Amino acid sequence: MQRLKQAAPTAAAPEWALVNAQMTWLLALSLNLAGLARESRRWWITARRAAEETGDPRRIALVTGYEAMQMLYEQRPMSTIVERAENALALARRTPCAGVAEALAVCAQARVLQGDSAGARAALDEQADVFERLPEATKSDKLSVVGWPETRLLHTRSFVATHAGHADAPQAQREALQAYPTGHIRPIAQIRLHEALSAVRRGDIAEGIDRARNVIAALAEHDRSPFIRRTATSVLEAVPETEVTRPAVVEYRELLTVPMPPKQGV
Repeated sequence: MQRLKQAAPTAAAPEWALVNAQMTWLLALSLNLAGLARESRRWWITARRAAEETGDPRRIALVTGYEAMQMLYEQRPMSTIVERAENALALARRTPCAGVAEALAVCAQARVLQGDSAGARAALDEQADVFERLPEATKSDKLSVVGWPETRLLHTRSFVATHAGHADAPQAQREALQAYPTGHIRPIAQIRLHEALSAVRRGDIAEGIDRARNVIAALAEHDRSPFIRRTATSVLEAVPETEVTRPAVVEYRELLTVPMPPKQGV
């Protein structure tokens, strides 16, 4: 790609810059979903540089926002994650685009994990406003990674309500599940894990662990993305210390640490 870009006529440089930015971004995303975190981090640096070469603030925000989301699930320093997300917002001047919507998702999730429920709600409100003003083509694109459909908005709400322990968490989880098409295995699994986390936090440990175990056991190994593994681990982390030796909890911990073979016929 770099050789083709360098060999292209000067007049075509802007178009090649966009192609390069798109390809490196997709590669960084794919490596992360494949569980290759170290390789992915290197390509995020390349993707950011490629996006900067385009001179398009929305493209830069897209790369920066999605990178910040990966960092959140990798449990990188929260200050760095928030800084990266806020940088995406500033670069795009909060112009309605997929990068801004994703960066606001990061802000909402990071703040609720920091115990700032009010800040998380404020980010959700801004995200809802941005979503309403997104181009219709972006909102209606439910299949490609460049789209930002309503499911992503509802997913963020489910995450925030679940981790904040809000009374409306079951409703947020239900709305997210109803919005996802049947074939969206990974995001549906994440919402199911939100349900499991809520159950554990309200004291229904057996039910929560059982729900989480069923979700993970039903997934083929290639579907157990870093995002799902992190969400699944959060269920385990919510178990009170006095209950961690329960057989079901021990079994679930082993399920998360020992790779399971892909299901036959998948």
